[in-house]
Amino acid sequence: MRQQCCKDLGVPEDCYKHLCNPTVLPDILNRHIVFEKRLNCGRYIVPITKCLTQGRDVGTCCLKEDHQDMYKDCYGICNGTVDNYGDYLREDFLMCFVSNVPTIFSCLLEGYKYAPTPPRNLELVSKTNHSAEFRWDEPAEFADLVDHYRIHLTERTGQYETGKYFITKEKNYMLEGLISSFAYTVHVVAHAGEYKNNSNWYKSGVSNLVLFNVGPQLPVSKNELLMPNRTTTVTLFCQLKLISYAERSLEWVKTIGEETIILESTEKYSIKIYQPEHRLLKDTILSALKINDFDENDFGSYRCYIKNTRIEYYETNVTLYDHSEQAPAPNPPETLLECCSKNVEKEHCRTICTKGLESKKTMIRPEKIVPPFHSCKEELHQLLKCTHDGLDAVPCCVHHELPYSCLGLCNEQFPMEKRDVRWFCKEHYKTIYKCKLEAMNNTPEGLGDVRPLHIWGWTFRFFWDKVEGAKVYHVYTRRKEGKWKVRVTLDNTVDVTSQDEAVIIAVNEFGQSLPYRLFYDINGWEPVDHW
Repeated sequence: MRQQCCKDLGVPEDCYKHLCNPTVLPDILNRHIVFEKRLNCGRYIVPITKCLTQGRDVGTCCLKEDHQDMYKDCYGICNGTVDNYGDYLREDFLMCFVSNVPTIFSCLLEGYKYAPTPPRNLELVSKTNHSAEFRWDEPAEFADLVDHYRIHLTERTGQYETGKYFITKEKNYMLEGLISSFAYTVHVVAHAGEYKNNSNWYKSGVSNLVLFNVGPQLPVSKNELLMPNRTTTVTLFCQLKLISYAERSLEWVKTIGEETIILESTEKYSIKIYQPEHRLLKDTILSALKINDFDENDFGSYRCYIKNTRIEYYETNVTLYDHSEQAPAPNPPETLLECCSKNVEKEHCRTICTKGLESKKTMIRPEKIVPPFHSCKEELHQLLKCTHDGLDAVPCCVHHELPYSCLGLCNEQFPMEKRDVRWFCKEHYKTIYKCKLEAMNNTPEGLGDVRPLHIWGWTFRFFWDKVEGAKVYHVYTRRKEGKWKVRVTLDNTVDVTSQDEAVIIAVNEFGQSLPYRLFYDINGWEPVDHW
């Protein structure tokens, strides 16, 4: 029966004859061969597990009867929790299987005799702002062995989850004390009587999963992306925590009032979905939605959900916005050196972002730019954080399916380790640079050169070549590190009186250029990289 189940789910004969019949134990040689590249039976570990467990959970038996206590990476086969095709690629999976398959197969055989199958048709009957009532049907097999049911409730905040369970002998239960700011999942497990003083020994797998809120849907994250009318392409990012026993995928929707439209991958929408390679993040899923041929109808709210669920979401609202029509900030943006040097406290780390002491033209000293990493880790991270300068290349990086460990090079909100940057991320540098350039692509170039002309006294007239695509220029001036004055001009010339510091920025509807800075000393006005 189990071999036929595997066959029906597409498992090849060379795999199911060794892995789908617990009555016949594969010899040591075949335990290795089935996972080698030639047969690669690990590709089918999910349907194999489904057919082996037959709706039972014999995980307790596997753990208690195990005499190889150091290997437990394959025990998802005992309780049906191998739900990721990558699970078999884990370092200790093969060692665990080779050592423990006798225990696993014998426990599965016991389960077929003494464990019930899952409760059926779990449903939410009613709910209030603080409670929810559930009911279900008895198992299809061995219902007479059921001693009690456990109702498993998981409370989710979007970032964290907490599990608890309740016991009943009935086929219904009222959950109380629920909170409107949480999202919830519920499943039920049927337990047979105690065996070896343990009520978990013989039990079913999980029932169908019910997901619900007693309040509104839970926003995991809400973001706004400001884009002008001339936008042609927009890429959005999503990160969600997977829901146990739900699908390990997600879906994008566009919300229009109370309506939602599910988006599919087409020429208009390009959707990429993947899970981080990091073992500690195996319950996280990433996605990017790229909207091509963007037009005025594409502005609005976009959400991603775990597929076929509607209890929590990650949202980005794409809003019409013209940067050139906004009032300038009270202070000009910092240069890389200024941003970096503010947080470098260790003397031997100062070469990371050295300010010239004798000349304001002095740039970073390339021969000493990287001091020992182990003692300047935070300072290097600060330098990389400053290079982002408000640019968010993460949506583009995720659309190219970059490893999670490298996303710290796309935006400072993600962690970054030396090992990952130097070795693991090296092959992705080209893509990261491409994404950063893409984030800057529509903003104007910086001013090429500013030519000061002395008019009279302390008055100078600044001239510069018009920047292609620039709609306005923000001109900041001050005297001796005093308070900045800012003005907006449409022209490529401006008069400055009684000032000795100036910053000029080109602005269009997409954003602003890098700042062009000037400083006045005994030699006149000269461009500088810091004050």
